[in-house]
Amino acid sequence: MILVENEVIIAVMDHFEEKSNGRLINGAIYPMGDVVEIEVSGEVVPQKYCYTADKGVYENPNYVESYDEKQEIEVLKKRIEELESGILLSKGAI
Repeated sequence: MILVENEVIIAVMDHFEEKSNGRLINGAIYPMGDVVEIEVSGEVVPQKYCYTADKGVYENPNYVESYDEKQEIEVLKKRIEELESGILLSKGAI
C-alpha cells in the first residue's frame, strides 16, 4: 500500500491505523493523503516516486536527491578543484 498526496508517494506501508488526527503509518501521523492499495517494489521510495491511476508508479520529475552537509561539502570541494584545474589549464600553467 502507498499513501499519495498530489500524486507524490509520501509513504509505503504494509498496514496503517486510522486515528482522529490522521493515519498512523510507520510510527508517524499523516493527516492528509489517499491510501492506494497496490503492491510496489522495494525500489519505490517516498518523495522519489509518484502515482496516478492512469500512469501507475513513475519517477517524480521534481525530486532532488538530498545530501547531508558533509556530503555536500565534499561535492563542492571536488567541484572547486575541477574548476581551479580548468582555469590553470586555460592559462597554460599546467
